[in-house]
Amino acid sequence: MSFSIGLGDIKATLDFITLLKRALSDADGSSASYQHLIRRLDTLSSTIDLIGRCNRGLNREERRTFKNALSNCKKTLRAFYRGIKKYEKYLRKHSSQGFLGKMLKKIEWQAQAPDIQDFNQRLNSDVQVLQILVQTLG
Repeated sequence: MSFSIGLGDIKATLDFITLLKRALSDADGSSASYQHLIRRLDTLSSTIDLIGRCNRGLNREERRTFKNALSNCKKTLRAFYRGIKKYEKYLRKHSSQGFLGKMLKKIEWQAQAPDIQDFNQRLNSDVQVLQILVQTLG
């Protein structure tokens, strides 16, 4: 059983972060909370990139620790993306959806604000854990 952090794991997570950032920044009239999430996703991306660079010098236990933290992070990102995916086409600036349908979906999207706050808290926790691990082990 291998516990190395594969480049594929890191690349897949970075690609997913890019997808989330694009979905949030495409939202028509992105509010400050979305911009904050985009900045946190940038920080997460940089931290994961750093993990990828320092991965080679880690022992087996350290790699397992990073892999578990990265796995938790991916779960957080996937759960949030599943929640916003159904709104993505309605939130784009140049959506082909009708005005009324688009407006109703935007109202529904705004009702999801508690989920965004929860995601923000979980994302902050994941970023902090990864940054502490980088400082401690890197």
